[in-house]
Amino acid sequence: MPARIVVSQAGAVLAVVGIAFSCSWDSPIWPKDARSTIALFRFEVDGKAGYIDRRGKVVIPPKFPVSRNDGFDDFFEGVAQMVGYWPSTRLIDMRGDDFPLEEGLIPRGHFSQGFLPAEVSGGNPRLIGYANRQRRLQIRAQFDGAAEFSEGLAAVSMNGKWGYIDRSGEMAVPPWFLRGESFSENAARVVADGPCVYTGYGPCEAFNPVVLGAALKRRFNLDRYPPCRYTFIDRRGGRLFPQTWRDALDFSEGLAAVGDGYRWGYIDRTGALKIALRFESAGSFHEGLARVQVGRGWGFVDRKGDLVIRPQFVWAGDFSDGAALVGEQYERVWFIDRAGNVLFGRGFSRASEFRLGLAHVFDGQKYEYIDREGRTVFTYHKRAVR
Repeated sequence: MPARIVVSQAGAVLAVVGIAFSCSWDSPIWPKDARSTIALFRFEVDGKAGYIDRRGKVVIPPKFPVSRNDGFDDFFEGVAQMVGYWPSTRLIDMRGDDFPLEEGLIPRGHFSQGFLPAEVSGGNPRLIGYANRQRRLQIRAQFDGAAEFSEGLAAVSMNGKWGYIDRSGEMAVPPWFLRGESFSENAARVVADGPCVYTGYGPCEAFNPVVLGAALKRRFNLDRYPPCRYTFIDRRGGRLFPQTWRDALDFSEGLAAVGDGYRWGYIDRTGALKIALRFESAGSFHEGLARVQVGRGWGFVDRKGDLVIRPQFVWAGDFSDGAALVGEQYERVWFIDRAGNVLFGRGFSRASEFRLGLAHVFDGQKYEYIDREGRTVFTYHKRAVR
């Protein structure tokens, strides 16, 4: 039998299945996507998903099959995709009615700025374009990889090289990068030079390194190549600064977390190091604070790099709606405010961050949505009471 490893923590469940060596990730509790601006929240009864509004009123009864909790089936620009990213082809609107695309189109992402990445079925190789709100293909399928639009541009891949298109489908930045991430604060994180070994920061990426810029892409002869290094580009594709970094996250609130492979710190848009490389790990700034790891504990720093909440948690999430989710051990988490005070006078077995005024929590017996005052607005059990 293939080996199976499961790693569980407050924010993730990771399964690695060998001999073929594949990886799957899920959250122990459904988290609302930070990019979604639609105040609808998923709940689950007997394996079927429904949605409530911010007041706890059921807007869509539970009728859609649930495959996982990673948050993919959230609403973006009024449309959600059911079951999961792959191989689901079903879209619904905010009434729970089907939102079918033009025949032959398969959704491969969310709607963003009026466009949805969509694959043309039956193609060989599989090519992706973009569907519009009228459900038709508007930007022709010509890409072997395509991300959602962000700040008016979308990262696309052609023949293994990444560039960026605008909303007319024209190339704004030619495809000459080995890896291209979405724009954030008018800057995009890219890998320009290779061959190199790319790992990334997703739960499964660390277990599936890829060689970029070489004919052999996967897990063989990785020691032949150096780790990939990131830089940042502007909207024309020009580098913001000459430095490259072994580790980097997107710009957020004017700063980007970067690392040299050993320690992390923060740079500004000129590439100047504003907070020294002194953390074992680091997250992006949210609401003026960023989570950082010092030794074995996580705490929070302000934009000057001062520790405002001491490193004391085994795990910490980002601030959202004035609260952050933290924990001292797996399956035991709670919320804190910006001063580090425990909120609501209780902890939870599982929880997701506050989004649009609500947080999803589990106390070991029942699931709830709570508001920012800690009041329960909706309670449910995953198995209906008979």
